[in-house]
Amino acid sequence: MAGRRSAGAALLIVAGSVLESAGLVMLIPILHVATGIGGGGRLETWLARIPTMFGAVTPAAQLAMLLGGFVIVMLLRAAVLYARDALIDDLQGDFVARQRSDLLGALARAPWSRAARVPRATILTLLGTESGRVRAALVAVAQGAIALASLLVHGLLALALAPKMALAALAIGLLASVASLPGFARTGREEGTGTGRVGTYLTAIAGNFLAGLKPAYAENVRLAFLHEFDGIEAEMRDSGRRRRRARMRIALAMGLFPAIAGAGLIWFGLEELALSPALLIPILFILARMSHPLSRLNLSVRQFFLNAPAIEAFRSLAADLVAVSPPVSPHRPVPEGPIAFRDVGFRHPGGEGLTGVTLTLPPGSFLGVKGASGAGKTTLVDLLAGILRPRQGEITVGGEPLDEALLPAWRDGLAYVMQDPLLFHATVRANLLWGGLIADEREIVEALELSGIASLVAQLPEGLDTVIGEGGLALSGGERQRLAIARALLRRPRLLILDEATNAIDIAAEAVLLKRLSALDPRPTIMMVAHRTESLAWCDRHITIADGRVVSDALYEEPDHSDA
Repeated sequence: MAGRRSAGAALLIVAGSVLESAGLVMLIPILHVATGIGGGGRLETWLARIPTMFGAVTPAAQLAMLLGGFVIVMLLRAAVLYARDALIDDLQGDFVARQRSDLLGALARAPWSRAARVPRATILTLLGTESGRVRAALVAVAQGAIALASLLVHGLLALALAPKMALAALAIGLLASVASLPGFARTGREEGTGTGRVGTYLTAIAGNFLAGLKPAYAENVRLAFLHEFDGIEAEMRDSGRRRRRARMRIALAMGLFPAIAGAGLIWFGLEELALSPALLIPILFILARMSHPLSRLNLSVRQFFLNAPAIEAFRSLAADLVAVSPPVSPHRPVPEGPIAFRDVGFRHPGGEGLTGVTLTLPPGSFLGVKGASGAGKTTLVDLLAGILRPRQGEITVGGEPLDEALLPAWRDGLAYVMQDPLLFHATVRANLLWGGLIADEREIVEALELSGIASLVAQLPEGLDTVIGEGGLALSGGERQRLAIARALLRRPRLLILDEATNAIDIAAEAVLLKRLSALDPRPTIMMVAHRTESLAWCDRHITIADGRVVSDALYEEPDHSDA
């Protein structure tokens, strides 16, 4: 489909140039009739006879017929140009959208260990400013193609009308292009290579500034971001100034060149070739029209080299992510049965991780995990979720290995709640049903009641349809965690992972929440990572991780929760 549309765009580009040239050719008989001055050239004589072929005898009738034909040709040209520009615009938009989609698709399919190493600023820059540069590169290609088609058609027309004069003009134009194109390409490439890199850096600085604005205010160091930003801006400004000055010098020369060349061509046409004014004026007009596409071609070359690195950045990152993506395997359902770690080990590039973990989780068990920061708790959780794959040992579910064929169904039945919940600038309802969840009003209210946030939502101005701000800014930390837990419950998971997911909720309210989770029937297998002893007391079993190893594994006796 894209190939046929591209071919259609190419045909429309050529058709637009041909129709423009046809309009210019019609100026010859129009001037001949209007002035009565003409030459003896065969083409000029034939064009002058066109009106009489259609029965126009008087000069007024001939002029009216020629002007009417000229208007029709121009109207047809306008329609073709509109269709051309609309089709090119659609092709450009589709290409940019495909680059974004391919990149995000590659990121979504890449292993977490690789995706996590892609800087956030890189992705944001590619989806933002670099997408605009991709579009600009495509615009440059389209404008260059239009300019080239116009040059070719106008050049052929000029050759047909006055071969010697056209050859002289084409030689001058070719000389100008050879002199200017390398400079435009070089300055464009230099500027384009640095633009994407600096843009990513500025995005990272701005992101850090916005994320750390509150502590920066508290510690009175917010101006440090500004100083760093100003330093990069100054470097960009100086570098850009040098490139722009070089480009301006080339453009100045290109601007003077047509005037000098035009004066020489007029003398050549009148004195050496003895062309009639009725022929010389249209030819000069054609050649003058050719100077614009010639200039546009030079500018398009520069614009392409300026923005082409953005296309390469998209494709390079997407190809890198695809290269490490696991092969697609036939999916299979998750069997019933316990989750088992058998001598599982994993090491991050920095050396942290887990070693020799052997652990069995019966269905419906409530496991608490504790340990110091960096001990390996999150690595254990990520292995269980299938985000990371063991470097040694094996994880099984119901006796079957947790491999690529099992992972899609396994993740469909999993709910993962982190310390900082993923919430959007959207309504409460939209946040609860994010990810394609389907739930009716009763199920939503039930999940909100289980997480202890139903009364708060009911008091919001629009209830479930209240917008909660970026990241749930309108809610407190504990309320955001409750909302995330409610969303997790709506997934109806067989495995619920709570990674410090209740640490912003006060102890008494957390006890009520954990009691409700513990009493679920049927109860999913729950793994809760926590530091507070009061939180872990609700687990029927807990393990302690230290230096990447499980150093204790104990069952809890039923605690006295009569006050909860």
